[in-house]
Amino acid sequence: MILTTKMDLRKLYAFTKGNLWFLVLTCLLSGIILFQVNSDWLKALSFPTGVIGTALAFLIGFRNNSAYDRWWEARKIWGKLVNDSRFFALKTISFVDNHWNPELGETEIQEAHRRLIYRHIAFVWSVNRHLRKLEWEENISPFVSVNELEELKSEQHIPLGLLKRQALDIKGMYQQKYFDDFRHLSFESLMENLNDALGKSERIKNTVFPMQYNWYMQYAIWVFLILLPLSLAGYLGLWFVPLSFLIGYVFILLEYLGRHIENPFENHPNDTPLDALSRTIEINLKEILGDKDLPEKIKPLEGKYLL
Repeated sequence: MILTTKMDLRKLYAFTKGNLWFLVLTCLLSGIILFQVNSDWLKALSFPTGVIGTALAFLIGFRNNSAYDRWWEARKIWGKLVNDSRFFALKTISFVDNHWNPELGETEIQEAHRRLIYRHIAFVWSVNRHLRKLEWEENISPFVSVNELEELKSEQHIPLGLLKRQALDIKGMYQQKYFDDFRHLSFESLMENLNDALGKSERIKNTVFPMQYNWYMQYAIWVFLILLPLSLAGYLGLWFVPLSFLIGYVFILLEYLGRHIENPFENHPNDTPLDALSRTIEINLKEILGDKDLPEKIKPLEGKYLL
């Protein structure tokens, strides 16, 4: 997620250089053609240029709105995951006690608190790594036992494996009377919310934005960038160059915007900041548990964006 209000022109150029150099080429060719043909012929291109530009504007607007909806939905899913994680930790330390089974010692209660909360932190980091298709072991190993970590290595879906172990652990604690029926149902409801967060995130990740939009939009932009300088050259002479750059680059930037926010889990600067949110959950839950050695918050890379 980009934080700075200043535009980095180097990065902007890197992201848009393909279409930008195509625009430069069409301007050069238009300048050559301007001295070879009658300007009235070039003026005649203004009508198809206007029609294509209008259609392209509608297409870009619709695509960008759809892309933003995907980005914003991802942010809402992870915002709710932050809240559910805090609530899970608060319920753990308040629900899990020896009220229903006096034979349970204080050490057992504290171990249960730590096991459930730490496994939940591992779950959050595993969803992060799973969505971005990154190595997960380093982020999860501090929060699960050695045996559990070895078992997870043999599984294909790490977040689901952690959810399964959490559900079975909660079931076992209920059977040992760490909490009563009502509190068990409350835990089950939270587990359902966590599974929903995982599933909704996977839906966004695995549902590719319709490629037809990308193909047709790119073709339309190329046609527009060819016709735009030609049509303006018929009216403005060599003054068509700056105006073509101004109008053409606006369309290029708008297309770039939608293309780079439509997939919010790709570990790019425009993504939902999963690392920052995961670390926030880790800090909050450790603080609820009473840990004093808290990790630092994720700092913006180059002071400009969070991953």
